[in-house]
Amino acid sequence: MTSSQAERDAAQLLLSKMDINPDEFLAEPEVKRVLPTFSQYIPEVAKALSPLHRPALLVVMAPVRRAWG
Repeated sequence: MTSSQAERDAAQLLLSKMDINPDEFLAEPEVKRVLPTFSQYIPEVAKALSPLHRPALLVVMAPVRRAWG
């Protein structure tokens, strides 16, 4: 058994122990999630805060919004 064959066997054993089918890596994901940007998410978080804490969050997150939108 060559080194590369031993490595493949070890990888297959590890994946099988974790109940992972190697074909899962090659398949296209069934659902593509759309993640919100920081500019979309920060106002939602702010809505969950009390009126007292909301301005502080918006001040702290302003540089995040500018950098990462």
